[in-house]
Amino acid sequence: MIRSLHKVSIVCPIYNAEKYLEETVHSVRGQTYPHWELLLVLDAQSTDQSQAIAQKWSQKDNRIHLLESEAHRGVAHNRNHGIQKATGDFIAFLDADDLWLPQKLEKQISFMIAHTIDFSYHSYQQMSSSGELLPLVRKAPPTVSYISLLKTNSIGCLTVMIRAEKAKRHSFRPHMPHEDFLFWLEILKEIPQAEGLDEVLAHYRIVPQSRSSNKKRAAYDRWLLYRKILKINLIKSIYYFAFYSLTAILQRLKPRRD
Repeated sequence: MIRSLHKVSIVCPIYNAEKYLEETVHSVRGQTYPHWELLLVLDAQSTDQSQAIAQKWSQKDNRIHLLESEAHRGVAHNRNHGIQKATGDFIAFLDADDLWLPQKLEKQISFMIAHTIDFSYHSYQQMSSSGELLPLVRKAPPTVSYISLLKTNSIGCLTVMIRAEKAKRHSFRPHMPHEDFLFWLEILKEIPQAEGLDEVLAHYRIVPQSRSSNKKRAAYDRWLLYRKILKINLIKSIYYFAFYSLTAILQRLKPRRD
């Protein structure tokens, strides 16, 4: 285990997540790297037992903190709330239905410190809603720049770790499609590139009827993002969207890892 004392703040937004939240918390508590805080940001309109579960774990482990939103403002606002309250040297993101493998933090912190990296990500594997591992592995490319990210978002939110001073200068945009993608782009305007660790260190849960499972809506939102939000001209938007579409097709045709 590395002996770094760098603290990682883990931002985990919660909305009606009782079905998976316990397992997600266990995956954090099972980390081989102990210097972390888990910020469970509960949405004001969550109506299930998520609050009780989060409160239970905040009482059992002093590294776990329950933050409650005063109003229903969505996942972007809740992530921003977590970022504002974070006290760590690095900030990582984990949704309440995803899982980390035990050495995720240890290996990613070692990678970032050894190479003086501000923004890193890693490979991850998909799993079904019931937790069964699927053959699809999203490989982390060695680097991602602002331009390459416009072509395809190869960065999974559950894999990201960013130096806190960089992350705190930006915010997720509420009520925007692909709010995580926009957040990465904002940071990549400041630094040359993000660095990838090609090792599966997390499992991403495919939940039916989630935003990410609606491919047609995701494609439409991506086009609007290019044209309306980023204000990219028509020719360049077509160019980036062609890469985005081709990548999506290739991922479906080639489900197994090389």
